[in-house]
Amino acid sequence: MNNKIIVFLAAFGLSAALASASTSSSPSKFSFKLTGGLSYQGQSDANANLVDNVMALWLDYVKLGVFSGFTGELKPLHWGPDASAEIVYQVKPGIGIALGIGYLSTHKSKDDNWIADGEISRSFDDAVSAVPVTLAICYSRPLSGFFGLSAEAGLGIYFAKWTETNASQFVSLPHYPTSYTIKVNGAGFGIHGTIAMDVAVVRPVFLVIEATGRYAKIGNLTGNTVYTRSNGTSTTTEGKLYYYERLNGTTEKSYPQVYLYTEEEAKTNKNLLNLRDAKVDVSGFSLRAGILVRL
Repeated sequence: MNNKIIVFLAAFGLSAALASASTSSSPSKFSFKLTGGLSYQGQSDANANLVDNVMALWLDYVKLGVFSGFTGELKPLHWGPDASAEIVYQVKPGIGIALGIGYLSTHKSKDDNWIADGEISRSFDDAVSAVPVTLAICYSRPLSGFFGLSAEAGLGIYFAKWTETNASQFVSLPHYPTSYTIKVNGAGFGIHGTIAMDVAVVRPVFLVIEATGRYAKIGNLTGNTVYTRSNGTSTTTEGKLYYYERLNGTTEKSYPQVYLYTEEEAKTNKNLLNLRDAKVDVSGFSLRAGILVRL
């Protein structure tokens, strides 16, 4: 079974158990929240690699007459699912400390992201995800016995993963490497803020609707690249994911790119302009709904 499904079912089972226990014991200072919804993520480096690099270059080729035209389109990564589970300990009335874990992702498949002309066709399959483990200070205010508002602010460690498969087909170069897959991961800090509204359903269970804003850019992404050729052979290299710009001799313009290099290769390659760590950018916002169990 998919790990995400297992985590969700375990969290849902825990919330149900807590709700059941709360009906037969005295109230405690703990509450549990489980929500899911939709997130918007910046993913600035991933999108620069797709839209500002490949797509922009091919459009410039058409303007210069290098290509007569092409079909398809490369689309940016932004939207994806968001799930969160959180336990809150009430320090005093209205003030609490929250420990949470979540899951964010965004994905564009090769069926959505491809471009082609008569000689070359290219497709991209990008999947970016992050698991934030967060700690926050919460403020809650009941407006009535059935309705309340809350807010929280905190920071977290974001465990990020980025996988990209770039597949190319060249009519006149059948033995050219036809695809490569980059897999990297890393961890970094981020901050977030949330506002929420809860409405009693059947005590102690409340329906909760919340909006979260966050800033998190995770760098120092390491992993490997697997090159696969049309004859079935493959080569694997390890390194670090970098963002840089490279000058194109035909258009005489620089285009941003993201690629895996060893530190030695990155430092000695003079063609890599404005070199820096590539980042998984999950900065953005989320809208979620779920249940809140007050014990």
